[in-house]
Amino acid sequence: MTGDETQFVVAGKDIGPFVLRWLAEVDPLDNTSDSLLQHAVQERDPRQQGFYGSAYVMSKIAPRVWGDQGTDDELLMFAVIATYKRSKPHGWEGVRAHTEQAFAYMRKVGEVEAARRLRAEVAKEASDEAVSAQKAFHQRMDISPLSPMAQAAHDQEMAQGSHRDLRAADALDPRGTTAF
Repeated sequence: MTGDETQFVVAGKDIGPFVLRWLAEVDPLDNTSDSLLQHAVQERDPRQQGFYGSAYVMSKIAPRVWGDQGTDDELLMFAVIATYKRSKPHGWEGVRAHTEQAFAYMRKVGEVEAARRLRAEVAKEASDEAVSAQKAFHQRMDISPLSPMAQAAHDQEMAQGSHRDLRAADALDPRGTTAF
């Protein structure tokens, strides 16, 4: 840790105590069982290292804030990690370094811009163009369409992810344009 008092401040809130507890949980030195983490460590290509490392870190915070779940600190942490993950970081120096880089990235782009990006990603994923592309992919891959009931259940589950992302955007920029 750098000792910088503002290192883990986001949206005007110091979430440092939560971040340190979270890091202690998700960054055990002897973690050799998580395949994402092992891919990040063993991969030679820095882009792939960043991909796997980001996916590992995201897998440790995203479920905590699925739908309406999670504390304010968890939601802000998710916002920081999600924003950084979408920047497609290169390389992997470990969970602590990744987390510190994510907060540095948030300070660089700013909370309003990060919130705008989160909202834009939700809008993009919900667009007719994205839905058409997904249907075309399923047809090319010869994947059977889900039954109407299964499709509705799948859509409802995926909506929780969009809701989480919009909540995170609102936590960063409450004056933004997200309306529930």
